[in-house]
Amino acid sequence: MKLRVLYHGKDGNAYAMADKFSREFRCTCDKIPPAYPCDGEILLLLGAETSKKNAPRELVEFCKTLDAKRTKNVAFFTVGTTSAENVAEMKAVLEKNGVHVCEDVFNVPAKGGLFKKAFITEGDLENSMTWANKIVDSLFDRR
Repeated sequence: MKLRVLYHGKDGNAYAMADKFSREFRCTCDKIPPAYPCDGEILLLLGAETSKKNAPRELVEFCKTLDAKRTKNVAFFTVGTTSAENVAEMKAVLEKNGVHVCEDVFNVPAKGGLFKKAFITEGDLENSMTWANKIVDSLFDRR
């Protein structure tokens, strides 16, 4: 399987999901920007922790480096309350570069406070695996 998982975030929630995906699918998991660029991936699972209306600049800049030679498909998983706005911005960049973006975005609407870190639950992780398996099964024959 030409599959890779990348994530961006400081609270560890995107990493928790990314790590679970990479263990399940036995693929590389890396922080954005990755140590090695994507090359010929069929699917890139891209995770982000979102808390503002606009996607983090690092993510948008990373998406600008992707094209159909680096990855054919991207599926987003997010943690936060502003997922739709963030994904729309990155999706536009990717589609302009010829990358297919899966419509089904997985979001955990975890919200922290001024002194409280947002967190995801075991149930959220299990739900994320159900989503990821559906995406992977739609693109790969895993028999």
